[in-house]
Amino acid sequence: MILPLSIDPSDFANVDTLSADEVKTFSVMLLSRLERELRGKWKDQILQNLHSTRAEYMKGMFTERPNDSTVVMGVTARESKLAVALELGRPPFDEKEGFMHSQKRHLKRGGGWWLTIPFRYAIPTALGESQAFSNVMPGEIYKLAFRAQGRPLTKQQLPVEHRIPGVRHEISNRRGRLLFPRYIHKAAQYEGLVRKADMAEGRSKGRGKYMTFRRVSDLSDVNSWIHPGFVPRAFLKKSLEKVKTDIPTIVHETKIEFFQNR
Repeated sequence: MILPLSIDPSDFANVDTLSADEVKTFSVMLLSRLERELRGKWKDQILQNLHSTRAEYMKGMFTERPNDSTVVMGVTARESKLAVALELGRPPFDEKEGFMHSQKRHLKRGGGWWLTIPFRYAIPTALGESQAFSNVMPGEIYKLAFRAQGRPLTKQQLPVEHRIPGVRHEISNRRGRLLFPRYIHKAAQYEGLVRKADMAEGRSKGRGKYMTFRRVSDLSDVNSWIHPGFVPRAFLKKSLEKVKTDIPTIVHETKIEFFQNR
């Protein structure tokens, strides 16, 4: 997605009879001010609405100045396909198609492939806003995993209410046509949860990370690993609409600044 902003200062120049150089100087000042305002509101939208995907979305943001009268802002799939999906939306899709081409996949003898997908969980006291976290685990699950001393939790160790496998409900398109039927997961969400020592640089040896691991392969159920898709968030478009209402004030303040420094 690309959203160009351009400035035409001709009306201002006609009213105030500025020289060509002064018109150019004012145009650059005004466009820079608009850019700052738009980028600020854009960032506010992201901070208010995104959590675990925030850092990934921001990787895809870019701003370019091809000339003195144009700013190009947008999100690009070159840095983050997720950023584009969040901004513009994406219909439901089969994640197995991407896993099949992952560089981390393992090939089977005689054909086929498999891949282990890690899911990291935050402890109950964490905000869970890091993109590394899939979720924040309940306190009772955290206590069980901590006491297990590095051994994966079995289904029988989980509280009764957490032993039931999750369900992905059926997915239909906007016209109501069924795309993917209801699917029951093979394991409970916290089955196999294990505490692993976190030896990352800057972390104390006493800290740990809590993970589950799920296997996907060419033999996985056809209806497994289906992503429900993304609703278009349109953060940049919404930010531009907010800036539009402030344009008269922005122009007025830029004029004052320009003439004070003229």
